[in-house]
Amino acid sequence: MSSETSGAASAAALTDAGSAMSRGSNVSTGAVNVPLTDELTAAGHPGQIPDLAAVRTHFEATWVRWNLVRTAGSLAAFGCLMWALVLQGRGRA
Repeated sequence: MSSETSGAASAAALTDAGSAMSRGSNVSTGAVNVPLTDELTAAGHPGQIPDLAAVRTHFEATWVRWNLVRTAGSLAAFGCLMWALVLQGRGRA
């Protein structure tokens, strides 16, 4: 296998991996973060919530944890896709 073919195969694999990670980030957003944000919105205006600390406690830890998961997934996807571009560019030089 020539290095050009190997680079193209690696770029394709990285593109697939980056796409999968991006989809995973989107799924976690829709499955966890959006419903939690909807619950927070349903709790009402902050000035009208009797126990604001309890609402925040219920919301914050889970939302932050899954926000970090989707951020890491998005960054990994970006890294894979950028490296795929580098490899693809090297194959055309």
